[in-house]
Amino acid sequence: MCLMFLLRVDMDLKFISTHNQAGYLAAPPEKHKRLYTSLIKGLNSCRLVHALRDNPVVYESLVQDFWKAARFEVQGVDGKEMIEAEIQKKKIVVTEQMIREVLQFGDNESDPIDLPSGTVEAILPRLSYEGKYPSLVKKFLHPYWHLLAHMFILCMTENRGGTDQLNITQTAAFVALITNEPFNYSKYIFEGMKRNVTGVQKDKFIMYPRFLQMIFNARYSDLKRSGDTLELKPMGPSCFGALTTKKGT
Repeated sequence: MCLMFLLRVDMDLKFISTHNQAGYLAAPPEKHKRLYTSLIKGLNSCRLVHALRDNPVVYESLVQDFWKAARFEVQGVDGKEMIEAEIQKKKIVVTEQMIREVLQFGDNESDPIDLPSGTVEAILPRLSYEGKYPSLVKKFLHPYWHLLAHMFILCMTENRGGTDQLNITQTAAFVALITNEPFNYSKYIFEGMKRNVTGVQKDKFIMYPRFLQMIFNARYSDLKRSGDTLELKPMGPSCFGALTTKKGT
């Protein structure tokens, strides 16, 4: 059995420079050290560190060609899911397991991509969250957790626009990172990519260019690289400047 969904487009897909950035994992600026040093230290030892830190040169032709030719397939009696594309006459395959290995999440196929609502709602007061849920609006978090949510949205989510909110699944991923609950980040990334293939044509864009380039470098190193690089800048220390500290912190 084989089910197939195709993404075939002739025009270039949109590149969003604030999507899938590398995170800021260096020491905070001096005036922010007191509040944020422990957060940055934690990020440097968390399960997302490789996916946050790795910042390869991203080649536009490779990621454009991948998404233009991408097709989602379900193969075999076990229903193995994959995204396939042909680049430079070479078959490229992306699977959940490949994401797991290349991005080094250390998760398991059996791990969930959600959390019980009670678990999430119990943790939000500990984050000094003052808004309604769902969705989680990052500006209503304590500045410490606001920064983490901001970095998670820009670096890890499939969002093509909008950096203010986390949906239910994204909130579960965010909370699991804080509480160290099991969470299948690999499947979360793959499901986002799958929707980019099977979803509405007008919503297609160059999703996860940095993660894709990491996969190309690790598994398809013989692909030819040209000079057409994307300007995907990592997050810088300016990310601290947009945060407002609550009174008493």
